[in-house]
Amino acid sequence: MDYNSKTEELLCEMYRNVKMGSDSLCYVTPKINDRFMLKNVTGQIGGYAALQSKCKALMDEHHVKPKKESKIKRAMAKGGIALNTALDSSDAHIAEMIVKGTNMGADSLEKTMNVCKKHGVNENIVSLCENVIKFERGAAGAMKDYTVN
Repeated sequence: MDYNSKTEELLCEMYRNVKMGSDSLCYVTPKINDRFMLKNVTGQIGGYAALQSKCKALMDEHHVKPKKESKIKRAMAKGGIALNTALDSSDAHIAEMIVKGTNMGADSLEKTMNVCKKHGVNENIVSLCENVIKFERGAAGAMKDYTVN
């Protein structure tokens, strides 16, 4: 793949990651009872929104359009969260779900970034990607305070 395709790949993966993170948190917020955890999660949603805006600006700058997420994938994600919280809607379980999902997103994005960096992707894009990963690692760490372990 050439430079443009790796640029597009990283931007699209980053955008998908922050959108999915934000959407997933929005799905669980109505089920959170602890007001401090809820404040933390709403702060994370705000952080994701700011990152999504920065990502979108870089996408516009590089003439990259976000890839449309299929309605089926979106429904499956929402349904998976609904089922998982129906089985256990405790704040500790929701926090564990957030930690796992956030770490999975950060791990996946980091792998994509490392591959794309080898192909000379623009440093501003890599820098934003590193910020997204750092944000997600910090958010996952903050959620550990609410888990049982």
